[in-house]
Amino acid sequence: MAKNNCRKGFVEIPQMTLNALKGLLFGNEGVDLSAIINDLKPYESDELTAINVGLVYKGLTPEIDKSTRYHRDYMTLVKWEFVGVSLILGVVKVKRFTKWFDQKTQKLDDTWREDEGVQCYGFDQWLEKSTSESEIIAELKEKFPAPKPQEPAL
Repeated sequence: MAKNNCRKGFVEIPQMTLNALKGLLFGNEGVDLSAIINDLKPYESDELTAINVGLVYKGLTPEIDKSTRYHRDYMTLVKWEFVGVSLILGVVKVKRFTKWFDQKTQKLDDTWREDEGVQCYGFDQWLEKSTSESEIIAELKEKFPAPKPQEPAL
C-alpha cells in the first residue's frame, strides 16, 4: 500500500508495484528507451525517471494543480503563473511577476512587473506555494508594519 511521504505531491510505493508499472510501460513495446533514461541519470539508477520517460513516450501527462501561486520575497509580492510541466525533469514551468510593497502606505504597486523567461520549480516546491494572494499580502503587512508617526519635537 502507498503511504504519504514528507514531500508534498509525492508518495512512496513498494518495489513490486514499481516493477509492475515499468512492466506496463515497457512490456512488449520493442522500443528501447534505456539510452534516454541513462542519459538523464548517468550516475544512478532512477526508477522514477524510467517511469516518467515511459509515460511521456506513451503520451500520458500528469494532472497537476495549475492554480496561480504567491510568495513573499522580502518586501515583494511574487506571483507565479503556470506555463507547462516537464514530467521527465520533474518540474513545473512558470512565468514570474512581482509587485513592490510600500511599507508606509501598506499597499502594493498597481501593476505587475514580468520577469523575462520561464522559471522552473520542482513539483513539491510548486505544490507548497500558497494559492492565496490575500494570505501573502497579510504576511507582508505583518512582517513590515506601517511605521508609527513620530512625536513632534518640543
